[in-house]
Amino acid sequence: MMNGNYYGWGMTGMAGVWFVCLALVAGFVWVVVKLGTRQPPEAVSAEAILRRRYAQGEIDRDTYRHLLSELKA
Repeated sequence: MMNGNYYGWGMTGMAGVWFVCLALVAGFVWVVVKLGTRQPPEAVSAEAILRRRYAQGEIDRDTYRHLLSELKA
């Protein structure tokens, strides 16, 4: 007979059910906190973009210097 003791598991079964429930709630809270605290991507300055393009060879030295002087003006 069952007698309300979780199919023969008694207090062990009840503790297991509570543990699983608490683990699920804790996991949900952890995911919500992790998603809520993500930092927005950093803003990249125009000079940084220009330096990267020059370093990768997309633009030559004269173009780099001209564009850099335009940015600083």
